[in-house]
Amino acid sequence: MVAEWRSDVLGTSQVRIRSADGDVAGAGFLVAADVVCTCAHVVEEAFGLPAPVDEAPGGSVNLDFPLLSARTSARASVASWRHGGADVALLRLDRPVEGARPAGLVDGTAVWEHPFRVFGHPDGADQGVWVRGTLRAGQGAGLLQMEAHLPGPRVTEGFSGSPVWDDAQGGVVGMTVAAHRGESTAYLLPSADLIDEHTVPARCPFQGLEPFTEEQSEFFHGRGADTIRVLDALQQRPVVLVVGPSGCGKSSLIRAGVLPRLRGHLIWGTRYSVRHGGDR
Repeated sequence: MVAEWRSDVLGTSQVRIRSADGDVAGAGFLVAADVVCTCAHVVEEAFGLPAPVDEAPGGSVNLDFPLLSARTSARASVASWRHGGADVALLRLDRPVEGARPAGLVDGTAVWEHPFRVFGHPDGADQGVWVRGTLRAGQGAGLLQMEAHLPGPRVTEGFSGSPVWDDAQGGVVGMTVAAHRGESTAYLLPSADLIDEHTVPARCPFQGLEPFTEEQSEFFHGRGADTIRVLDALQQRPVVLVVGPSGCGKSSLIRAGVLPRLRGHLIWGTRYSVRHGGDR
């Protein structure tokens, strides 16, 4: 059950980028409500450019959210361009996409032996393939190494731009940028190197004495096990009571942990509500 709920968190941010003729050029993911992070070389392929370019291409690309039930499509233009060693492009959506949410970024400095999962679009699999494996450590180019578990699918060319989910930390540890052809080894650019603060201004994640809200769920970490317990309980009974001393984080757990994941699992025609102890 833990894997099911966590993969949904990643699924609300996963993006598939297409060329003008409809071919899949690569992947990407939401880092803000209207900003998609991907590889610069994926954008070049989507535009049909013959060689790497130093300047951001004009126009817009087609994309959709393949893991959302609505399969919503949108268009996006380049807002930030870093070709070369970073190979990062940030795209601005032409409109917010209902049901899509940015996945939280986590630290990539100490991830040896952390399990990961990643979703991409290799040749012949436009609908996507999941790969699982183990994270290693950094190498000389500033990239993090990851090893796919064999037997099973490997990270290949169609995974460029895909977010890599660190199961141990419960967030995106980086973006897939390269793979060794025919081998289980691939590389990701750490999350710390992805964001251009001119495009996505840094926000303070600390709430002080205020509880986290659903809109701040990307900053809410460390309560994954409690969140899963509440979600599992809601599968068994219509009413779940969350009890704890004042200030222990009950409101944050429900608003920023449970509600964002619950929305994607609502059965048509059902409703839910949150009531505090003082409500009558």
